[in-house]
Amino acid sequence: MVGSASQQERRVVVLDDHELDEDLLATALDLCLAAFPGNFSPEDWEHTFGGERVLVLDGDVLVGHLAVVPRRIRVAARWYDAGNVEGVAVLPERSSTTSATSTA
Repeated sequence: MVGSASQQERRVVVLDDHELDEDLLATALDLCLAAFPGNFSPEDWEHTFGGERVLVLDGDVLVGHLAVVPRRIRVAARWYDAGNVEGVAVLPERSSTTSATSTA
C-alpha cells in the first residue's frame, strides 16, 4: 500500500453475503487465514456464511472482517433472535496485539 495511514480512506462496509463478489470473498478468506495461521479451517470459513459481513477497508486494502450470522436461541420457554459472530480477523500487521508482541 502506498502512502501513510492518514492519506488512506478508511471505511466500514456492511454487506449481505449475496452482495460480495468472488474476489472479495477470496480476499476475506485470505485475511482470516493470515490472522490465524494454521488455525482457521474450511469449517470455520463455512460458519461465516448466511448473514452479513462487516468489512474494514483502508483505501482498497481489506484490513478487517467479521460475519454476523442470524440464529434463534431459546431461553427457558422463550425464543430470541440473535446473531453469532464468526470469522473475526484483522490483518496481522494492523493488529495491536501483533504490534505489541513484536516490539516486546
